[in-house]
Amino acid sequence: MNGINGANGLNGHSGTETGGKGSRTGPPAPPAAPVPGAMLRSGSDQDDSRILAAVDKLRVLGIGRMHNLPQIIVCGAQSAGKSSVLESIVQVPFPRGTGTVTRYVTKVTMEWAATPSVDVRIIPGQSRGPEDRVRSFHGRDGSPGCAASLSRFMMEAHVCIFPPGYETNEPMIADDVLVVTVHGPDTRPLQVLDLPGLISYDSKDQGNVKAIRELVTRYMAEPHSIILAVVTANNDLQNQEVLGLCDKYDKDGARTIRVITRPDMAEKQHRDKLLDVMLGRDPNFPHHHRWHVLRNRAQGEANSSQAARDLAESRLLSDPPWNELDPSRRGIAALVDHLRGMLFAVAKRELPVLCDKLRESRRALEERFAALGGRRPSPEHLAAAMKAALDRLRVASHDHARGIYESDVTHLSDDGPVNLRSRVVERAEVFRDTMAARGHAWTTHIRLAPPNPNGDLGSVHTEALPAAAAGMRVFATLDDEIEWVTKKLRLTRDDLLQTFHNPHRIGNLFWEMSAPWNAISKTHIDQVHDCCTQYFSSVAPLMFSNSGSDFGSARDVVAHRFVRLHVRPRLEDCREEALKELARLEQDRKAAPLVSDLRFLWDRRAHREEQAFVRANQASHALEGTQGSMLDKTAYAKSADMHTQDQWTFATADEFHHAMWSLYQIELDIYITNVRRQTVERHFLRKIREIIPDALEAQEIEALTREDSANEAKKKEVEQELAVLEKSLRVLEELM
Repeated sequence: MNGINGANGLNGHSGTETGGKGSRTGPPAPPAAPVPGAMLRSGSDQDDSRILAAVDKLRVLGIGRMHNLPQIIVCGAQSAGKSSVLESIVQVPFPRGTGTVTRYVTKVTMEWAATPSVDVRIIPGQSRGPEDRVRSFHGRDGSPGCAASLSRFMMEAHVCIFPPGYETNEPMIADDVLVVTVHGPDTRPLQVLDLPGLISYDSKDQGNVKAIRELVTRYMAEPHSIILAVVTANNDLQNQEVLGLCDKYDKDGARTIRVITRPDMAEKQHRDKLLDVMLGRDPNFPHHHRWHVLRNRAQGEANSSQAARDLAESRLLSDPPWNELDPSRRGIAALVDHLRGMLFAVAKRELPVLCDKLRESRRALEERFAALGGRRPSPEHLAAAMKAALDRLRVASHDHARGIYESDVTHLSDDGPVNLRSRVVERAEVFRDTMAARGHAWTTHIRLAPPNPNGDLGSVHTEALPAAAAGMRVFATLDDEIEWVTKKLRLTRDDLLQTFHNPHRIGNLFWEMSAPWNAISKTHIDQVHDCCTQYFSSVAPLMFSNSGSDFGSARDVVAHRFVRLHVRPRLEDCREEALKELARLEQDRKAAPLVSDLRFLWDRRAHREEQAFVRANQASHALEGTQGSMLDKTAYAKSADMHTQDQWTFATADEFHHAMWSLYQIELDIYITNVRRQTVERHFLRKIREIIPDALEAQEIEALTREDSANEAKKKEVEQELAVLEKSLRVLEELM
């Protein structure tokens, strides 16, 4: 692998080329100098080039952010000669004396090509804005003299990353990556990342020491990083920070090569110690560590050719004491071969594993994408799916309102809202029991209270009834109750003759007694409305889920939107119509009583007979033993408490009160039936099928099926990840 300034570098090569890139009929001629010659393109080079290209494509696609990719990293102190080592590996001259390759990551890629070229660009870091000029930087030269352009391109890139004046108040490193690609006919595939040099002092105290160390150790910690740790021979190894970091992040040293530079500058005693370390004779350094020695250009050799540099290195390392080392540990050619062997061994081992991981990731992402709704179908498919869902919902609601349930809901809880008729019947029972227990404005003592709602004649559905109204009147005895009615008769007299009272007062008593009915009925209508709302919220997703994959996992969202936009407004209309019907029932309640039920006559006769019997019995006991001459109608009336005006009024009040209660019981049954039939059945259950529209317009379907911004953003993110995985898998599968 001679440099581009050498006899077989980018400026010239031997051998015959017979076609495009990668097509050669023979190996290049060996170099004249007795140094490592051009690294001939072996039979495995083409495979290695494909591997290197695949890894590079994976990095560009961003897979490196999710999975570790094989890479060689060059690290060490800022003045350890890293750039010189990298320059020797790549065999192209880098800019000197500027520090341009120590302040950001530099990725150098070598690839074979029939014609030489160099390419320099910048991958912007996360701190760069979308319009930052580093994004547009690109230097490329494909001419025979492209070697001279590389140094200039790198200088220009450095100025682009660190413009003049930057150093005065900004950190000394950037998160950009300088990408250098070198093509040549005698270039073997390899990729190396040069990291900023470690420093131990920051004069501006801007956190650069910590920032550089964190950057270097982040790359070191990646398990697929091959670490090229560069130290200088003229410095004590115990003081080399990079060696301690290698021990920390690569404890067994399996992926680290420790490179000693400037061996010609070390004193004899120090050279001997270095040799002991490299040969495993120094107990302070593990013997299994892999060491390598290189010679950098001397101070006055900056402009010498790569061939001259290689020749000087060969002569130095062939002499004592360095010739004691195995040739595989001496010189740039051996180092490159070692690095290539490690890199491609890791790649060939790990890339098939990575391919399997990416397939697993793809499956997981596809499942996640499907869970988010998948790809949006065409408007025609959506319209057909919507029509099918609405038809199913219409049929199901009609059946469920009648208590007919198919197998599609049997997996749901029996006490759930899908059993619509059951829930409405339960509400009806609670309504009936509430009316019986709380429908009257006061508690009467006329007869026994209605049966306990939770007794054997009450509701099967047991539920705590609402509390009695705060204004419900309570009487201690029946006489107290009738006395209160008597007072009302006195206070509401009209022009009738004295001791007579208008029987319309029975209606007044009934209206007052039945005043709570309307509020209880409104509550019942609201409860039925809620039952229907909950029903559609539960059953709609079931009907939409049977529409194939057109709605996908978004079916619940679409179903709930449909209920909210199309069902609930119609249910609200049903509620309003039911309340209008209830208002008409309320008008009937407040109208003059109309009774044709014989129970009213039976109750009247029974009450009158009972009162007559009580009075006769009372008078009989009172007049018992009285002489016949003393028994007259007045004595009888007095004994029967029917003599004074107050007693007559009390008796009338008792009769009116009993008539009102008999009327109340009859009207209560009729009213409960009417509320159920004319409000609940007529305006909810009978027309429940009509609540579902036959079809929807295209814009309505669009409104129902559109994705919310959060879900759409998630889908877009997953789609992008899937696209990256698909491209990455194609890269790997082509490589396999």
